[in-house]
Amino acid sequence: MPRVVKHPDIRRAEMLDRALALFLQHGYDNISLNDLIADAGISKGAFYHWFPSKDALIAALVERSARQALAAVEEALAECDGNALDRLNTVLQSGIDANMKSGGSEQLAAMVSVLSPDNAHLYGRILAVEEALYRPLLTQLIAKGVEEGIFDTFDPEGVADMIYGLAARTNSKILDVLRAADESARDHAIDVLTTRFT
Repeated sequence: MPRVVKHPDIRRAEMLDRALALFLQHGYDNISLNDLIADAGISKGAFYHWFPSKDALIAALVERSARQALAAVEEALAECDGNALDRLNTVLQSGIDANMKSGGSEQLAAMVSVLSPDNAHLYGRILAVEEALYRPLLTQLIAKGVEEGIFDTFDPEGVADMIYGLAARTNSKILDVLRAADESARDHAIDVLTTRFT
């Protein structure tokens, strides 16, 4: 039987899909690099060609997810005809909506280990990937609002950093949801998280 040669982008996407499924099923901390390689059915060399480490694989998964969420945000922004404040609120709300849509129970469960203090370096990489995508958009919206006289700041990029930073600091509230002892505590933690995002 002839060997099937797939386009590199297709092969990489398949590897990401398989890795995500493993992380969701078993948790990030419970999957080794060897597990990922065995599941993908490839050699170590082939794996390292795409991803130099397990953390690099996570960063690629996050970037793919963040790009999908950003596409939804940009689509909502394109449909907004309001002023700069309306556009900023549209971006923030559609970002929340995109995250809530992609944050199913399995994905939230997988986040517990990623958000733990032991994996602070990994969470930092995740934030860096997301920030690189979202901060320019926020900066542009705020700068446009300054031009329109809606916002008053001498540092649109600094304000974008603060907005993104506030969103990024919700990790402890997400952990509260995931670690809730019962449904009542979970509902309360979700209310706190929703209020924080709002």
